Amino acid sequence: MRVSKGNHKNFYQVVSLEKTHTCHRNGKNRQAKTKWLAKGFVSILRHTPNMKIRALQEEAQTKWSVMLSRYQAYRAKTRALKMIEGGCIDQYRNLRSYGDELIRSNPGSTIIIKSEMGVEGPIFSRMYGLYGGQLLTAVGKDGNNQMCPIAFAIVEAETKDSWAWFIQLLLEDLNSIMHRRWSFISDQQKGLVDTLKSVAVNVEHRLCVKHLYGNLRKKYPGEQMKQSLWIAARATTVPEWEKAMENMKKLNEGQ
Repeated sequence: MRVSKGNHKNFYQVVSLEKTHTCHRNGKNRQAKTKWLAKGFVSILRHTPNMKIRALQEEAQTKWSVMLSRYQAYRAKTRALKMIEGGCIDQYRNLRSYGDELIRSNPGSTIIIKSEMGVEGPIFSRMYGLYGGQLLTAVGKDGNNQMCPIAFAIVEAETKDSWAWFIQLLLEDLNSIMHRRWSFISDQQKGLVDTLKSVAVNVEHRLCVKHLYGNLRKKYPGEQMKQSLWIAARATTVPEWEKAMENMKKLNEGQ
């Protein structure tokens, strides 16, 4: 059936009509625009924001008999989440209020929000574009041996300067650094290892075994070498560690 708007805007006219149909519905609809789909997905994603793209495709087919491509569903989901959570500008606009709430609910927290005057007004320091940046984090383990966040910062990039700024603030909050109460475990991120050597001179620093093995297996592949490395890393006594290291030495000589 083909319909067109009449000369007067308050009615439509059937131009052509095929009474007998032999084709089947394919479910595709070019009128299913991102804006319309996003509005339909809002109520779903408000409760299940991590819903998979495939599940959204199935939801659209069940609810509206519309078949969506992955790209259509992805765009609609992105727009719906933005409608729910607000865009980057809205999120960053509430940053100072978020900092005030952290200080209220977690007394003793350190909150630093730096800005500088740009051409069109104040902008965040260490960030360029809308909004980019690199997330630096420090996590630890609580009394239940569970991971817990200690500090995080958004900076322009992982550089020695940005890591030094972050680590220095972290050490000031941790206190008692001079008594070697803290141990740092990290990967070999650009600028981080050298920064810890120069700034955190009184703390223990070790490399993450997972990343250490990632470099080791390039030259020494094999499950036995991997297991021996982890046994050495988990050793709690010197004899246990020496035994694991001796085993690694034998494996190396046997290759």
